[in-house]
Amino acid sequence: MSNSLIRITKDNAQSLLGNLRPLSRLLAEEALDLKYRVDVYEDLNIFRVSCGRQSHFIRGAITSLNNYVGADIADHKFYTNSILRDAGIPVPRSVRIQKKSFAKGDWSVSGLRAPLVVKPTYGTLKGLGVVTNISGQRDLMRYLKKGFQTYSSILVEEFHQDLNDYRVLVLDNKVIGVLHRIPAYVVGDGVSNIGALIREKNEKRKQVHEIKLGPISIDAELKNKLKSQRLNMRSIPSADRRVMLKNVCNFGAGGEVHDVTDKISKANVELALRICKVMNLRLAGLDFLCTDISKSVRHTDGVVLELNQHPDFAMHHFPQEGKARNVSRQIVRAMFK
Repeated sequence: MSNSLIRITKDNAQSLLGNLRPLSRLLAEEALDLKYRVDVYEDLNIFRVSCGRQSHFIRGAITSLNNYVGADIADHKFYTNSILRDAGIPVPRSVRIQKKSFAKGDWSVSGLRAPLVVKPTYGTLKGLGVVTNISGQRDLMRYLKKGFQTYSSILVEEFHQDLNDYRVLVLDNKVIGVLHRIPAYVVGDGVSNIGALIREKNEKRKQVHEIKLGPISIDAELKNKLKSQRLNMRSIPSADRRVMLKNVCNFGAGGEVHDVTDKISKANVELALRICKVMNLRLAGLDFLCTDISKSVRHTDGVVLELNQHPDFAMHHFPQEGKARNVSRQIVRAMFK
């Protein structure tokens, strides 16, 4: 490892790019293809892209496109929800609970309608700390107690069921990619139980080398989802029966993605662009929950669930179905506008 910047050349490109994380590697490869200079700090997983006198540092999905304040606010889910609600954007109703208030019993979710979701207020990684479809007060208390062992602030919001999950990627006032995100599931063979089917699918996901696919994790959300279907890990689904395992759609937690960029409605494009203007972000991934992305979210009881200021754009390159979108090239070019 080196403590200084190393310029990537034809001779060392394979080894140096191979050491970068997937998002960094995608951007670095596109920068090189565009004939930009690329220098890398190996030990920090940071690289610099230069063109003439202009240069930008990049680390994973973190680029110089978004201003610091806008990005910091966007990482705080409660503030983002409040700002978007004030701007007339359809978002889930929510309540923030602080650890100290919870300990004193000074909290309430009486204004929310069950079922509910609990999640960390400030950022989430691959759905960690998120539990959905909570119906009873006893279960809510249990998950809050568990959550406060790790987090100092938790967001409780209404859970919008039976809607499809879409990730809308916006760059410089343009939608450059839309994905239908499908939660983790297994398909029965009439012989294997659900636990065995999960292990088999996780092994298959390991065989995908273009990008790391996260495994289906056996957690509280999965157990709740099975329970709602009157199933458990030992249940044996009939042949060809699809059993949903999660409510949270996450590429890194067993989910799948299908490209549907060409299907998004004009109304939803306009909504996505307005959100980015409200939050003052050039690059963002927006999570839409609705029945069909080709129909207006506002007219189908849909909501904008979250905003991601450092979106994982790699999944646009490697959808399980649909057209692959080279969004990395557009992101690199945008840095030098």
